[in-house]
Amino acid sequence: MRILLAIDDSESSQRAVQMVIQQIRPVNTEVRVLHVRRPPTLLVAREMVGYDATLETTWEMGMQAAERMVEDVAARLAAVGLKVSSSVEAGEPKSKILEVAEKWGADLIVIGSDPRNRLEGYWGGGIPEGVAHRAHCSVEIVRTRQKESIGMV
Repeated sequence: MRILLAIDDSESSQRAVQMVIQQIRPVNTEVRVLHVRRPPTLLVAREMVGYDATLETTWEMGMQAAERMVEDVAARLAAVGLKVSSSVEAGEPKSKILEVAEKWGADLIVIGSDPRNRLEGYWGGGIPEGVAHRAHCSVEIVRTRQKESIGMV
C-alpha cells in the first residue's frame, strides 16, 4: 500500500500524522510525506529593475523550514516501522498533490483540514476538498475539532 501524506504546519496536519502512526500497520506500507509551497507570485528576476533579494532569501528560508518539517515527520513515521520518503515541492497545492499522488501511484492520500479555513472550503476552494474531488485514489481528510463556533454549519 502507498500512502501520500500531504502536510503543512497546521494542527490538522499533525493529527493526520498521528492517525497514520496509530492506524497504519500493513506489511509493505510505504508513506511519502509531501509539503507543497506556493511560490511567490511577484518574484522579480535578478536582471529586472526593482529586484529585491529579500524575496529570494525569504523563499529559500521557507523551503528549508519546509524540508526540516517533512524530514521530522518522516523520522517519526520511520520510527514506527513504516517505509518513508519525503519531498517538498513548489506549486499550487491541490494540483501538485494530485500530480505527485498519480505519478507515485498512491493508493491513499491523507490530508488535514483546518477549521480556520472553512470559508475557503465553503466556497469550493479548499485544498482537501479539491484533492478529494479529483483524486484517482481514496482520500482521507483528517479534521481538527472546532474549539469555537464561527457561525457556519
